Amino acid sequence: MEEALQSINPKVTLPYWDEVSEETEQEGIPKTLTQAKFTFTIKPNKGLEIDNPLIAYVLPEDLGIAPGNKDYHRKPKGYKTVRYPLCGHVFGRYEHYCKWHNAQYSDHKENTKLLNENMKHWIVPHKNIYYPKTKRKDAHPQGIRKER
Repeated sequence: MEEALQSINPKVTLPYWDEVSEETEQEGIPKTLTQAKFTFTIKPNKGLEIDNPLIAYVLPEDLGIAPGNKDYHRKPKGYKTVRYPLCGHVFGRYEHYCKWHNAQYSDHKENTKLLNENMKHWIVPHKNIYYPKTKRKDAHPQGIRKER
């Protein structure tokens, strides 16, 4: 696909992220995928700042419920995806817990830090998991891996 795009514009490239690279282990997810704002450089020393379109995806259609899945997996048209540590259940029995849980994570920079710590340690299999800001034993299985 990249070559097809480059046949029209040779400067076009498709992003690639090696999630098991040494850089990921040290830095986490690339900033282009986590920074809240993105600045287009229009002229030297002049830019246009926009919300980063790579932060989340807004569903163009209702995903409904796949056979065998519970209602809490349903995602309606217009649903904006979320990343760890946020919870994405918007229906069913986890809806109220999700709202409570997400209310504890309103700081984008802190959430990105938690996400990066989770990502960095996810690739190191000999570390154990803990759950920040919650004492619930039925918390989501995702967690931040912590060295012993």
